[in-house]
Amino acid sequence: MVADTSPKEAGGMSGALFNTFGNTAGITTPIVIGYILQQTGSFAGALVFVGANAAVTVLCYVLMVGEIKRFEFKTPVLRRIGGAAPAASATAPSTTTS
Repeated sequence: MVADTSPKEAGGMSGALFNTFGNTAGITTPIVIGYILQQTGSFAGALVFVGANAAVTVLCYVLMVGEIKRFEFKTPVLRRIGGAAPAASATAPSTTTS
């Protein structure tokens, strides 16, 4: 989904941000669950925590996410240095030596 909706000029950055937040949740959730389990001695609090996370996720999706389409920058992000792009060579340079 990230590759389909991110700007073509920023696909790598969009994927990196998406993975950063996903990995942050993957690191913090077991720590929080371990802390809850240590304090209460029961997995009930951990299940409530996971359920609350799911409820917040659904709420955010419903209230914040609009139409899903590719984002486009209004102004160009990349500029060419020195004007036009160099012309491609018709033949490849020779790599053999005599």
